[in-house]
Amino acid sequence: MPTFYLLRASGYLGVFLIAVTIALPYYMRRRGIRLRPHYLIGYAILVLAWTHSLTAMYGKTMSHTSLIGINAAMVALMLITVQVGLGQALAASRSGRGKLTRFHFVVMLGIVILLAVHLLLDSAVLHARL
Repeated sequence: MPTFYLLRASGYLGVFLIAVTIALPYYMRRRGIRLRPHYLIGYAILVLAWTHSLTAMYGKTMSHTSLIGINAAMVALMLITVQVGLGQALAASRSGRGKLTRFHFVVMLGIVILLAVHLLLDSAVLHARL
């Protein structure tokens, strides 16, 4: 039973952190603030996503899940890993950031869409309410 609560907490905390880290650059850039919190939250999301997925796989809590939802989550996990690498490349680059920034944005959209699919198909909380 504690595994279920860990999964639930890590999943919804991850959703919250993703929403915050998407909004932060727009807020901070307008005010001339450095993006350090955006970077740190990105790393936290990566650790949280891996923790969530490993807990789910080894906690034997995947009996009531959709294969499509799990596959969407696994692709999202890979994209989150790529996203952190893109963020590191953006933070290190001084010029020619336009294409890299657009790719960073497109990967973010992919992550959001895939996680929405995962939530809709596999969330025990959503299924209990529907």
